[in-house]
Amino acid sequence: MQKNPKPCINTGEFARLCNTNKRTLFHYDAIGLFRPAFVDENGYRYYSENQCDLFFTIRCLQEIGMPLSEIRQYIDHRSPEALRQLLEQQKEKVRQEQEKLRRIEQVIDTKLSLVALSRQPRVQGQIGRVGLEEMPEEYLVLSPPINTGEHD
Repeated sequence: MQKNPKPCINTGEFARLCNTNKRTLFHYDAIGLFRPAFVDENGYRYYSENQCDLFFTIRCLQEIGMPLSEIRQYIDHRSPEALRQLLEQQKEKVRQEQEKLRRIEQVIDTKLSLVALSRQPRVQGQIGRVGLEEMPEEYLVLSPPINTGEHD
């Protein structure tokens, strides 16, 4: 049996360490994004603990919406300049997303204040004051007289 000279952990342990699941690791391996440090003759995958940093980088980029194909391209051609460009692009995307969320929050706040306003009683004019206004005759509407002895 072939032994790996570097200390490694199995797929399940690496998945727990990185707060993910084994299927994610299998998928990343299948698409060539993140390969195990060692695969034994039985096909068992093993990862070194120093791969955690790369895995977390992949997950962070994915979390902010970067497609796996672009992440793979970056991983395949890593350099300080490529990292700088990538981070600037992603920072701009995050800024745009924050602006979008800020606008959504503003709409929600406006709707909440309208709902609160609709629950307050509205009073037209002044209460307790009686006034008399003269109007032209065409605006005058008369009802028939009420001739009844019931005051209910």
